[in-house]
Order: sequence, then structure tokens, then C-alpha cells
Amino acid sequence: FNLRDISKCFADGDKCDYEANAIAAYALMLQGNEEYKSLLPFLRIMADANAGANSYAWLYLITQDSSYATKVLSSQNPQGVWLKGTSISFYDTAINGFSLIKNGNYEYNVSKTKDTLLRNQHNEGYWPGSIQDSIVRDTALLLYVFWPKPVVIAAPYAPGACEEVGGNCSLSCASGTIE
Repeated sequence: FNLRDISKCFADGDKCDYEANAIAAYALMLQGNEEYKSLLPFLRIMADANAGANSYAWLYLITQDSSYATKVLSSQNPQGVWLKGTSISFYDTAINGFSLIKNGNYEYNVSKTKDTLLRNQHNEGYWPGSIQDSIVRDTALLLYVFWPKPVVIAAPYAPGACEEVGGNCSLSCASGTIE
């Protein structure tokens, strides 16, 4: 059978990149665009063949189906990270961890992951990678997922800007509130 007869993918020529399509489906879903559903048959059918590409994490993010969470958790090593071969894959750890955190999975021990990551962080503050681009990408993803910081709008504030980032505007802070 021809996969394209039952599914859709964003292709580069005749090749459908699994992770690129998973990211596209997730982005479409976040935007409320129902087009993401047309990518799901491809993502589901090809998930097992692409397990190394975080396929279950992306499917868990998109569908919130707990069977994918089980697969994500079962691929985690005892130190709380995800491996490529015998080395920690910082990218895979960020994506898999994000899927579990974003969906509020209570079986996931994020503290164990963070402890292992901190033990493997360079003194300069980054996580190692094979090339410069992956060092920046992986460090940014790890910080975003495991040590998120709230959005701060620099002064001068635009009218209504505090509401845009989930805050409340006022002329002064009430007792017990954070400015």
C-alpha cells in the first residue's frame, strides 16, 4: 500500500522527515489549526521506525495519549536521561522531558533528570555537543524545559503589556504580591 493514500506529510521531494512533520503537527495543533490531524496517520504508522527521533514524545505532546507516555518513560535510562548509544543525548532528553512535563505526567522524576544534567554540564554553563550548533540548541532547549524563566518585559512598558504576558497592570503592588 502507499502511505500517501491514507496520510499526509510535508515532504522534501519524495522524502518525509519524521521529526520535521512531528514538529509541524505540534505547531499546527498549538495554533488551533486542524490540519495537524492529517499528519497523524503518518506519524503513528512511522513511530516505531523512528523511535530514535523522539517519535513517542512528539505523539504524546500532540495527542496526550498516555500509551505514548509509557513508551517515553520506558526509553529513559535509570539516571533520568535519554541516551544515543552509551552517551547522554541532551536534545532527546529535552524533547522527551518536555513531553512529560507539558502533559503533567506524575510518573516522571524531573529531579533525577535535572541532577544528572547538572553533573554533566560544563563549568562554562553549557552542555556538550558534537558541533557548535548542537551545543547552542541543546543548551537552550535544556534551559527552557528544565529551568524555565518567566517572560519579563523591559521598561518602558507598552500599555497593556503586562496582561499580554499573563500579568496584571497596576500603579502599585499590593502587599504580598510580586512586582
